[in-house]
Amino acid sequence: MTSTIKIKAPFKKAIKSLVAVCLISGLLAGCGNSFINRSGSTQSDPLATQSMAEVQQLLSSAEQSTGEEQDALRLDAVSILLEQQKTDEAKNILQQLSPNAQTGSNQGRYAVVQAQLALADMNAMKAFDWLDSPAVINNSDSQVGKRAYAVRAEAYALNKEYRAAIDEVMLAIPLQTEREKQLSYQKLWRYLLNADTPTLDAMAANTSDTLLTGYIQLANIVKQSDNIESQLQAFANWQQQWPNHPGHQQLPQTQQLLSKATQERPRKVALLLPRNGALKVAGNAIEKGFFTAYFHAQRSGGQVPEITPYDTTSADPLALLNQAAAEGAQLAIGPLRKEAVQQLQNNAALPIPVMALNYANRGQTAGNRPFYQFGLSADDEARQAARQAIHDGHRFAVVITPESDWAIRASEAFQQELQSLGGEVVGIGRFNEANNNYKAVIGRLMNVNASNARALEIQRLAGKDVQFSGRRRQDVDFVFLAASATQSRLVKPFLAYHFAGDLPVYATANVFSGIVNPQIDHDLNNIRFTGMPWLKDDFNDPLKDQIVKARQENGTSYAQLYVLGIDAFRLYDRLSQLASLSGTQISGASGSLTMNQYQEIERTQPWYIFKAGTPQRLPTMTFNQRNTQ
Repeated sequence: MTSTIKIKAPFKKAIKSLVAVCLISGLLAGCGNSFINRSGSTQSDPLATQSMAEVQQLLSSAEQSTGEEQDALRLDAVSILLEQQKTDEAKNILQQLSPNAQTGSNQGRYAVVQAQLALADMNAMKAFDWLDSPAVINNSDSQVGKRAYAVRAEAYALNKEYRAAIDEVMLAIPLQTEREKQLSYQKLWRYLLNADTPTLDAMAANTSDTLLTGYIQLANIVKQSDNIESQLQAFANWQQQWPNHPGHQQLPQTQQLLSKATQERPRKVALLLPRNGALKVAGNAIEKGFFTAYFHAQRSGGQVPEITPYDTTSADPLALLNQAAAEGAQLAIGPLRKEAVQQLQNNAALPIPVMALNYANRGQTAGNRPFYQFGLSADDEARQAARQAIHDGHRFAVVITPESDWAIRASEAFQQELQSLGGEVVGIGRFNEANNNYKAVIGRLMNVNASNARALEIQRLAGKDVQFSGRRRQDVDFVFLAASATQSRLVKPFLAYHFAGDLPVYATANVFSGIVNPQIDHDLNNIRFTGMPWLKDDFNDPLKDQIVKARQENGTSYAQLYVLGIDAFRLYDRLSQLASLSGTQISGASGSLTMNQYQEIERTQPWYIFKAGTPQRLPTMTFNQRNTQ
């Protein structure tokens, strides 16, 4: 038999308050208030502790309140818990609230909290749906507004739209308390590190805000690919120029990493490249670019390592690596051949750190092994195309590629990235150049044949000719193209022939031959594509003249490998920096370079568009397009 003890009303409220305090105290005691960076070090986060104390106060106050005020306090507490990534605790409190009972400002608070929950589930599209609802857009409460800005910033960052994320943070800061500003400064710095150099340049040219200007200058110093000594001096100069800037909070970690990099910089490097065989030309181009950067650094006063070249033409890669280690090498750059890279990737123990100049199995964890991969992969361009299309407001794609290994890999990378951002590939067409079946493949892909068949059936039933205009499928709003320039010149007209000429086309760098020729490239008009930075008029790399000369004398393919060699040298003493400061981008000759969680170097390139048969630089957006507040 169960006994029931009745508690008089005056005591119920007190017990509820006690339970709330105990609950939140448990959160404070049982959940770690620290963050771990990629290098594995743990640091205390006093702002997190302060936030949790605020949650405790809000919940205690809610127990003393009723109705709309009580819901508002609980929603505020939930919002802070979600900022601290305490999703389960937040959901427990949110379950006490009725969605349909929310009125006034609480409707906006509730929508913002739901957006935060969507982000916790890595669903940016759903977050935008909540943030763009009338409950948020039409809400005049500044508390709702500043939180909507902050959450929208995180949604953009999840989609890797860092320019837009920065805009939202800058809109939130004037509305925030000092504690909230400290959190925003941390986010702003993270987004700036992730943004590429063209984006930072566009922001600098379009802002008069001193806070943002100081941060941009500091981020540009971090991204420098010159020697570390000059970079450390640039930091010292920045500190003198901006004595009261909040960026001083973020600077020490970066300086410490660079100082550590100078102490641990390899003094002897093995360069593993082929000097004969099928990859001789590629190896030669990379080696020339590598030593061009080497001697430039030496002339500029930077410290350079001793370089020992090794011929990988017929050597076993692991045996060659062991030989290099035995001869004193502290880092190996190379090999180039994909099979050799894979052999090293699959080896459990490596005698010295390796930065391979190709990719083997991408997305494979490196564990604690010092194994890095860097190359010129269309996969990176494909992922960038997916992000740009989503940024431009597109979602449903058809993919067109030849039946070749590189193009199929690129299309798979595109599809994975698009799906992760809430988009969808609704059709894939692969053509065979030898069979010249472009028309048939694109016709089937655009489903025009079904439209024609319906017209013929109508004519048969009517017993007479019927005027008819063909239609393509209507469930697609853009095209992803991974094909060579020659192939693309045939694809684009067939898209127009099959009533798809209005669809925007995003392509990999292969769509441009490297030679400006308006007469033959007019069929490529309006195709957007990523390209090497040297196509820009404002490309200001210190080795620009040498890069342009290499392209003019040896062709575009050679020049691309030449800049791979340049960037390989620039990265040799930056690997620990990229690994420790997650998302940091360094300006390279082949694009903006960053390291992902698998220790793969990824490239982000500028965007171009064909106009009158000539590639033209697409301007970097100066303000996000999705913002409606």
